[in-house]
Amino acid sequence: FFSNSICTVETMVSAHTRVLAGLPTTITLVAVAFTALAAAAPPPMPNTQKNACDNPSVKDAAWCKPGPPFAPRAAALVANLTREEKSGLILMIDLGVPRLNIDPYIWWSEALHGAIAPFLHSGAKPATSWPEPIGVGSSFNTSLFHDLGALTSTEARGLQGGVGATYWAPNVNIFRDPRWGRGQETPGEDPTLSSSYAQNFVTGMQGDDPTFLKVASTLKHFAAYSQETDRINDAVVVTAQDMEDTYLPAFESGVKLGHAAGIMCSYNDETYGYGVYGNSTMPPSTPPQYNGVPSCANKGLLTDLAREKWGFEGYVTTDCGAADYVGGFLSRYGYPHTPADTVHAVLAAGVDTDCGGGGTPNWGNDTLLELMTNTSTSSLIEPLIDASLTRLFTVRMRLGQFDPPSSLPWSAYGLDEVDTPAHRALALDAALQGFVLLQNDKNTLPLKSSAKIAVLGPNSNSAMWQLGNYHEKAVPVGVLLSPCAGLQTEVSGGASAVSCVTPANCTVGGNASVSTCFDGASKAAIDAADAVVLFVGVDESQESEGHDKTSLLLPGTQLSMVAEVTAAAGDTPVVVIVMGGSAVDLSTVKTNPSVKAILWVGYPGQAGGTAIAQALLGKANKFGKLPMTWYDEGFCKVANLTDYRMRPDPATNYPGRTHRFYTGTPVFPFGAGLSFTSFERTLEWVNPANVRADSTAVVLASGLGAADADRVVASVNVHVRNTGTREGDEVVLVYVIPPAAAVEQGAPKQQLAAFERVTLDVGATATVTLDITHRHLGLATGVVAEGGNGVLDGWRLRVNDDAESTLTFSCR
Repeated sequence: FFSNSICTVETMVSAHTRVLAGLPTTITLVAVAFTALAAAAPPPMPNTQKNACDNPSVKDAAWCKPGPPFAPRAAALVANLTREEKSGLILMIDLGVPRLNIDPYIWWSEALHGAIAPFLHSGAKPATSWPEPIGVGSSFNTSLFHDLGALTSTEARGLQGGVGATYWAPNVNIFRDPRWGRGQETPGEDPTLSSSYAQNFVTGMQGDDPTFLKVASTLKHFAAYSQETDRINDAVVVTAQDMEDTYLPAFESGVKLGHAAGIMCSYNDETYGYGVYGNSTMPPSTPPQYNGVPSCANKGLLTDLAREKWGFEGYVTTDCGAADYVGGFLSRYGYPHTPADTVHAVLAAGVDTDCGGGGTPNWGNDTLLELMTNTSTSSLIEPLIDASLTRLFTVRMRLGQFDPPSSLPWSAYGLDEVDTPAHRALALDAALQGFVLLQNDKNTLPLKSSAKIAVLGPNSNSAMWQLGNYHEKAVPVGVLLSPCAGLQTEVSGGASAVSCVTPANCTVGGNASVSTCFDGASKAAIDAADAVVLFVGVDESQESEGHDKTSLLLPGTQLSMVAEVTAAAGDTPVVVIVMGGSAVDLSTVKTNPSVKAILWVGYPGQAGGTAIAQALLGKANKFGKLPMTWYDEGFCKVANLTDYRMRPDPATNYPGRTHRFYTGTPVFPFGAGLSFTSFERTLEWVNPANVRADSTAVVLASGLGAADADRVVASVNVHVRNTGTREGDEVVLVYVIPPAAAVEQGAPKQQLAAFERVTLDVGATATVTLDITHRHLGLATGVVAEGGNGVLDGWRLRVNDDAESTLTFSCR
């Protein structure tokens, strides 16, 4: 939404002008904030949350009885609303009810990697900006996922006191294609990893109070969304098998285990589920044949699956403007498409509010009021609006907006909770845990603190790129350093020991026909250096919301820059730092004999400059593993961006996607990552009940069905020993490896079953116990199989990429 915010918010404000007159100053400030969003920080808002029941006129009302259960209180409130009041309450800019002492409320705040409340932010203190989620997923650290969520919600409460407490995060879409501009927002390509991130981030955000929500965390974008190109009209053809074992698990985990209070439906249409008007059918001449429904009109997803099967009890918002796009869908495929049809399709599917609805013809206040007062539509639309309002007010009550502030553990939070020393330290630690050391020939890294270093390449002397997208306009003072400044601060020789050269026209996406990133000053810096640190990769100019990459090759003049720098370096080692939140083709870089080390840093957040320097100098040894596959450029020629199939198709030379299915040879595989020390891992069963004479265990999984997907069927111990010369972190990844017969029927070639991160001193050993669930035995006992027969024998477990650290088992 940010990418199109200027025109969108101005339209929404225009549609609200009829109700601004006579309302509290709060809503006027909110409207002004919309128009000011792109140019400056919004006006200050109150830093406290008003108790809507703290007024003699309503204190004895049924909805003001303190505490749970909240749904009956919300229903009582809705029953006392007029139709005009209702029409202004299922919008992103909730207009409030002055008659009942209810302030306006804005449902949109962001928390992708730090709190952002663009319409309510006090502006008094910048929030902590930690790494983009792709660089948090690479840590494979469940406690870090939780702690970053807790940090963010603490600062959210401190900044706004709960005035704006519904946050549209996390993004747990599967990073399906390396060209996707928003893959950086996700934890990666694997459903097990993404499911863990969803659960732990949400619980960190929402807090552990048994009654009230610290903030409401909103899972997005439900469900099969992973491209920016034509995302509004994108017709996603997806099989039930791919939906159930790839695209849906993270949302299921976020709902069932994280108890997320919100879901955002995506822009696109998909061939899974159904709408109240059925599915669409494209003309037979359109390949492939498409029968789908918009995500925001998909009753099969939003109601049948999320609410009824998973037990979701929160609110659903559309992505910004998506409700109106449903009207376009209905028109395009020959369905009735009046405003009443559109509103009915969206509300009946399970949506409660539309981001941007105030300025769209099918979802404005006037439209909604007309639909409730018109005798031909009121009986259809008003009960749906009442149901949505009940869910919306239930969430607001769970946030404490209708109870005494003393009931909330966070009511006293203020600016002292924002940008604390502990939060700065956690942002730094998160960056260090997310870096991935991909290559380190002859232990080139760490560099000596006394070394003379030449720092070259685009963005090496810039800082803001490290924040990625969805970040505050400002960051805490004195924290955000460029990588060059970070090295100058951390080396023993100070600024004079680090020479940073970035020619004036050297940018990430510069003109590929003109060499702009290497000049005489670059050569001079290399000649005087003991080591060269060279920055390559992508930034928001190449990947962002609304913009996908079209190639995996290093953009602009970067390939020629690498050739020129390495030729000039001679025997001086070159360390390549890879920026950005997606894979780039480093085939020629990794085989260049002058490139001795490669470090991926993603978008490391406010502490990036310091963290990069500390990692290069060995002041920390906390590297993670790749959370996505790094393909070569050839992948783009055989896998279309719009192809959502996960499984390979040899008949069409389609190689499949992600580490679970890809049949090609990656440049760097999922799970790749080195350390400055070494580790030894061994694997054993925990109290195996059935071990045959050939040492094959029998996993008892019979009688379990799809509903038992998360049932633990076996546990293993992984013994990890630090066999190197310094303390370090190791990420333990346990994979299920199906037999060939199961893979032929559609099982993944490998499935990440569980993971854990450990820190070990030299010579120390830790034992990690990890569970294997029924979900990971698909096609052994029928889970997510589409007509396949059970394949019972020849299954294996493997730790990381250790071919010798395996266990064999059969399923019975």
